[in-house]
Amino acid sequence: MKRNLKRSLCVLMVMLLTMSAATALAEDEKETVYVLADAQGQPRRVIVNGSDRDEALPFTVSFRYELDGQEIAPADLAGKSGRLVIRIDYASALTGMAEVKGEQVEMPIPLLAATVLPLGRDVYANVEVTNGKVIDIGRISAAVCFGLPGLGEAMNAGGYEDLKGTFTLPASAEISADVTNFRSEGAYTVVTGIPAGMADAGLPFSLDLDSVSGQLKDAMAQLTSGADQLADGTGKLQAGASKLALGTVMLAAGADALNTGASSLSEGLQALNENSAALTAGADQMTAAILETVNATLSASADAFAAAGVEMIPLTLENYNEEIDRLETALLTAAQVGDSARTDAAPSEEAAEDVHQAGTQSEAYEKLETLRAQLAGVQAFCDGLAQYTAGVDQAAQGAKKVADGAGQVNSGVKTVNSGMGELAAGAVQLNAGMGQLKTGLTAFDQQAVQKLTGYLDGDVREILDRAKAVLSLHYDGYLNDSAAATLFIIRTEGI
Repeated sequence: MKRNLKRSLCVLMVMLLTMSAATALAEDEKETVYVLADAQGQPRRVIVNGSDRDEALPFTVSFRYELDGQEIAPADLAGKSGRLVIRIDYASALTGMAEVKGEQVEMPIPLLAATVLPLGRDVYANVEVTNGKVIDIGRISAAVCFGLPGLGEAMNAGGYEDLKGTFTLPASAEISADVTNFRSEGAYTVVTGIPAGMADAGLPFSLDLDSVSGQLKDAMAQLTSGADQLADGTGKLQAGASKLALGTVMLAAGADALNTGASSLSEGLQALNENSAALTAGADQMTAAILETVNATLSASADAFAAAGVEMIPLTLENYNEEIDRLETALLTAAQVGDSARTDAAPSEEAAEDVHQAGTQSEAYEKLETLRAQLAGVQAFCDGLAQYTAGVDQAAQGAKKVADGAGQVNSGVKTVNSGMGELAAGAVQLNAGMGQLKTGLTAFDQQAVQKLTGYLDGDVREILDRAKAVLSLHYDGYLNDSAAATLFIIRTEGI
């Protein structure tokens, strides 16, 4: 009864594995091959549709036994007790060609394999399974193992230095247990290939590695180039800031000197401007004295001019030119009248009178011209003094503005000079920071980006190409080349 239950459990597990491997396939799309093998997994009969076949199987399943660390033949194992290790090895016997990184590569055609081994509780204890699991159903137990023959080689699982130890694609399984009076009712194994529908579908995603890698490289190149330019710019900024700081020191010294000179100039011109009133008053007094003297001189001849019918008007700086012209004209007119009167006199008397009259008129005319020249000099002096005092006043006002502006400039330059020291120090820190950023970006590029793009161009590309190849390498079938899936069910005999 117990033996029948164990056998039923094995059959049930094989059915579950078979159904999982051929899900959603119609009966005419499946091919089932039954294999009877000895206790070491060597095929003895291959049965398809009730008929024996002798075509080679596309895989091997082997069982090896070790008792207490020593390999033992199945026939010698019956009735023995100790620590038993059963190793199951799966291997694909088929190869195919696929494109990997632009080259044609020969690789195994991957298969899927699972084994169910009943575990009698009166025989097995302390069971451990690698690449599998122990299943308990009531009083019945079984070890379920699995393997992926050919997949590890097809994916080159051990060929990636940085991925070693991160994932495994097992092609074997081990069952270890303490056994007493050993006996076995055999095992059931299911082997199948990748269904054609899955192979046709390919990977469930697409990834343009050339684009991703190229964009990453371009972006990093732009980033490092920008960092180089920025670092160069901050270096020039630091040099310029240092020169500018030195220049502001010199500018501050010059602004201070300008402020001092402008203040001195303003003070000197202000002093001159304050003396302008005294100069103007003195000039007015001098002008009044000169005019008084001139008018007194003319007054001495007032009777003579009156006799000639000429009215005397005091001379001023404003009217002296017009008045002297009037007096000279009056003298000429009087002389002409005298000439007419003397035409009736005796010749000797006329000649004497002409000489006397000519001398008097000439002297009067010269005196008037001398007065004109003196008054013209006084006028020029007064005009020059007025221009001088006006210029001094204007210069004093301008110098005051210059002094005020120079003071503001001096104050502003001192502020700038103080700020430029801080700017120069900040430029030094900025340049140092940019140097660190440039160094960090270079290290990031070398240690991360270049390594990542190396993975994308190397390991990742190979993994994706091999994954596509695995899905494309569909097993065509044992006898039916058009079968979407072929299931091999192997019964290994008991011991």
